[in-house]
Amino acid sequence: MLLVTNTLVNSANSILISDVTNGWQGIVISTILITIFGEILPQALCAKHSLWIGSIVAAPMKLVMML
Repeated sequence: MLLVTNTLVNSANSILISDVTNGWQGIVISTILITIFGEILPQALCAKHSLWIGSIVAAPMKLVMML
């Protein structure tokens, strides 16, 4: 479910940014945003504060897993 949601958000991000800008600018901006906010920032935060983030996300993840 997380992988599907992640793919959906990334695709929607690309489509919305491409509608606002022309095609190539949309691809570049979308790639930069996905790289920063979808890859680098989460890994940096989770590497340093993994137990704290895990304790906050545990209950919502159980709900998502049941759905």
